[in-house]
Amino acid sequence: MAGSDFFTRNAGAYAKSSSHAKGTDLGLLLEQLAVRKNETAIDVATGTGFTAIAIAETAKAVTGVDPNYKMIMEASKLAESKGVKNLELVIGQAENLPVSTSSFHVATCRRAAHHFGNKRAFLSEVYRILTPGGRFGLVDMVPPDGHADEFNRLEIARDHSHVRAEEVPSWRLLAVEAGFEITACQTEAERMTFGKWIYPVGPNGKDAAACRKILREADDSFASAIGLDGDLSFSKGRMVLIARRPSR
Repeated sequence: MAGSDFFTRNAGAYAKSSSHAKGTDLGLLLEQLAVRKNETAIDVATGTGFTAIAIAETAKAVTGVDPNYKMIMEASKLAESKGVKNLELVIGQAENLPVSTSSFHVATCRRAAHHFGNKRAFLSEVYRILTPGGRFGLVDMVPPDGHADEFNRLEIARDHSHVRAEEVPSWRLLAVEAGFEITACQTEAERMTFGKWIYPVGPNGKDAAACRKILREADDSFASAIGLDGDLSFSKGRMVLIARRPSR
């Protein structure tokens, strides 16, 4: 995952993010995966652990993998504060997961894949570590159709570790090419003030100023696609994709 310095600096802020902790996409992900008590799960790019900890409430055992030590430490503190005993946290890259083949019934990756430099390798790894018939839940930000370049330019200005957010059709194609069967896919929009979107980046620094400039200079088509208002609030799309590794 790119941008380890960004996450090292902001690990504590991410641990306090109400959007990451309680976003409606997390509820949708858990509902559609329906993890059972006898199942093992892995959360890829677990960050400060919100998704892994939520899954641990029902799964037999959960492994959270992240490349950043400080994010893992925040996840460990959060798990300890909640009394979670069935979560193992491991340092590792999404494109080269340090776990055995066919060892998990469920895999998740939430709000992280836009940081991955090789999404095909990531999906191949998820396919590898799932048992036949295993389920995969992916949540990530998605640009409005036809506006990927403008959307990614804005996100990179906010967070220099951002690589690329893919449009929904691209994700569907990548998942199928990796061997998955898609069982559900929906996109939800979250209305965000500029302050909420820019977090954990400070609202008064040079990066925030660059983002304001991009939004104020946005052409009518992109502004309309994201529902941009005069106060720089806008709507951000998130995809919840559920896929299955075929049983044979």
